[in-house]
Amino acid sequence: MTGHVAQYFLDNVAWRDVCHHAGRALRPSGRIAFEIRNNLAQAWRSWQFTEPRPVHGGTLWQEVFLHGDLVTHVDHWDIDGQTHVTSETLRFPCWADVQDGPAAAGLQPIETWGDWDGKAVTDVSPEWIVVSGAAMGDSG
Repeated sequence: MTGHVAQYFLDNVAWRDVCHHAGRALRPSGRIAFEIRNNLAQAWRSWQFTEPRPVHGGTLWQEVFLHGDLVTHVDHWDIDGQTHVTSETLRFPCWADVQDGPAAAGLQPIETWGDWDGKAVTDVSPEWIVVSGAAMGDSG
């Protein structure tokens, strides 16, 4: 799962469900890998800007709203004289909730990194990269 897709599952039930279905699709010794932004790094703080910024054909400004571990950014686009508003909600779960999805699906942790440089997961890691797989002898 790339592109922070794991952040689109907005609660623990949905996260466990997708991990369960992904785990069922694994071949023996198959792996599931995903990356998710570290909630403690609070990347969303840099997403908000209220002064319009130039984009191709117009301008953009963003608002960011935090509700629990959900972050919604609302984008206001003024392109070629037309205004468009888009929004997206992402989940920034804690490390325990991130690990719970694969574990609830019976997947075993194989590797974790705190970023694409392969460093250990810490409270200040910008990303959490997780690789999990079926238990040895499990056919998936």
